Amino acid sequence: MNHDDFIVSETGVVVWKKPGFHPLLKRTDLNHPDFIRKAHEHYGRGRVQCLPRICSENSEDACTWFYFSPLLHNVARKTWVVARLLREAFPGQVSNDVFAGLPTANLYFWQGRHTPTLLLPPPPSRNVPEGHSEVDVIVTIGSQAVVFVEAKYQADVAANTTHDPCRDQVIRNMDVGSWFAKERFERFYFLIVQYGDHPSNAKDMVNHYLSCPDRIREKLPYRSDLTLQDLSVLSRSIGFVRWPDPMGWSHILNF
Repeated sequence: MNHDDFIVSETGVVVWKKPGFHPLLKRTDLNHPDFIRKAHEHYGRGRVQCLPRICSENSEDACTWFYFSPLLHNVARKTWVVARLLREAFPGQVSNDVFAGLPTANLYFWQGRHTPTLLLPPPPSRNVPEGHSEVDVIVTIGSQAVVFVEAKYQADVAANTTHDPCRDQVIRNMDVGSWFAKERFERFYFLIVQYGDHPSNAKDMVNHYLSCPDRIREKLPYRSDLTLQDLSVLSRSIGFVRWPDPMGWSHILNF
């Protein structure tokens, strides 16, 4: 590792000076519009001021781009990886039509907040202030299904939002995603991918709502559009998957 390629922050975190120096990013497509947009998010202070946040060694976005961006250019790999992901996260809940549609599935990265072509506002019936949501990866599979993927690396799932101490990150995604999917897709799925074995509340947060439609209803009392059947399906459309920490593969990455 060339010490001229990075800066160590005040808290001891390595931040590379540009994406091409990051061991997870340097072999990926750095010219993709979604990546360019994310790379424009910079640190605002300290030694690493003005460096892209995605260049941090702790960046879950770097892990996400490392794992998922190759699927953009390889249909066979995309089909195999997404199929395996769906089977592991939602056993018995994904139809054959969804699997059949994977070769033509589309992937979108970090969409929903600063992307005018794909905005993810809360349902209009929600009367608590809330901005648009950003989803790490969105997979659309024809009209059959849309999958929201939230990535976690060394951080917990947020237990509250800016304006609502009772609205955690899981229920927010399920709320926003199910509303987005309405009249667009036959099925909505939400899953959290945890990179590595770092301590996290992600699996517990997923299990809190998994197969528990009453808990979802309690959190979404304003969603009168969701029938009891909808809530039952939604409670079975949430999953958790753990993938290896790519930053640990030093022998592969020449780190």
